[in-house]
Amino acid sequence: MLKPIAPLLLVFLLLSPYATPQTSRPKRPSELQKNVDNGPVVMEPKQILQRESPAIVTVYSVDKSGKPFALGSGFVVRPNGVVITNYHVIKGASDAQIKLKNGEIYENVLVLDYDKRRDIVVLKIRAVGLPTVTLGDSTSAEPGDRAYAIGNPEGYDYTISDGLISARRIIEGTEELQITVPISHGSSGGPLYNVYGQVIGITAAGYMEGAQNLNFAVPLKYVLVMLDSPPQNLTLAQLTEKMQPVEEAAKTDTSNGGGEATSGGATSAYVDPSGWLELTLPPGWRLEDPPPKDMMLAATRGDAATLLAYRAADSRNADDAFSAIKKTISDKYGKLANYSEKVKTDYTDGRRIRMQTFRMNEGLVFIGALQHDERIIGMLGVCSTTDAYDELVKALETIRW
Repeated sequence: MLKPIAPLLLVFLLLSPYATPQTSRPKRPSELQKNVDNGPVVMEPKQILQRESPAIVTVYSVDKSGKPFALGSGFVVRPNGVVITNYHVIKGASDAQIKLKNGEIYENVLVLDYDKRRDIVVLKIRAVGLPTVTLGDSTSAEPGDRAYAIGNPEGYDYTISDGLISARRIIEGTEELQITVPISHGSSGGPLYNVYGQVIGITAAGYMEGAQNLNFAVPLKYVLVMLDSPPQNLTLAQLTEKMQPVEEAAKTDTSNGGGEATSGGATSAYVDPSGWLELTLPPGWRLEDPPPKDMMLAATRGDAATLLAYRAADSRNADDAFSAIKKTISDKYGKLANYSEKVKTDYTDGRRIRMQTFRMNEGLVFIGALQHDERIIGMLGVCSTTDAYDELVKALETIRW
């Protein structure tokens, strides 16, 4: 199922001509990086796997009854049992089982620090003398660099895969390394390596189902700061209890400066502060407040649908904006199959509108463009179910611009 906001920004904003250029970053050596005599040496993948795999672990999240319910990867960064993985791997857990390559399993895991926004958690097991990974400098990673991931995709232990660093992105306030390295369920939380066998990031499963070679890793720089923070020493049960109100609030939050869209039964009107766009959202839709950078509107229907709108300042008219969005999507994912023109093209009252829906992978992609004099608005929506798409159409039929 497609996730709400991040994947669309990747498909559209970040992979389109409207992407904000990223400035180059100065290299910053890490005090935790292991030095290699005469500088780092390029390693073969099998050499990296052989040297690093003893420090890579399998993470099983455990519920209150002691039954594992989620699987992920992780890696040891300190010999006394400090382990890094993704926050979402242990989300909701009462405890965890950390399995080493030699078969040892550790329980009663503590949380030293966590960062939900950046999807990082620092864990501690009661161990000594553990092998550790080789830490590197994530700020030196550049698009085009080769990278390797080691993890446990679908439970297949110590699988190594390779690809490229495609780009450095800022997604919802966090820098991400966009990578073509294949990442599957079970690999989340594992290390991403450069060609020198140094960890430069934490891998996470792909944001969009069916999207090939579109995966991400959290740069190691965020982890290094957390390793130097005062330990919180929470049990996973305590962390889950602490975060439960936050998680519930995220699901039910109805506050929004431009109007409310709730999971209840009420519809709500969205009015763009600049007066460019108005529409009524069906029950269950929620506005992102504030919307992502460069967006006028970002609305979601849980994980089932997302609708984005932006000012198409670089387009000459609605037809130009429509064609630009369609080309961006088709260039990335191939020819789009027509699905519906349920929202008809309209020429009345000096306004121009182009809207059409296409089938892509297992979802539906809506592309739209609105024009009123010099004002041009581009729109993009993704729906993973036909019910969500029907709700999207109802919202589109209420548009005023």
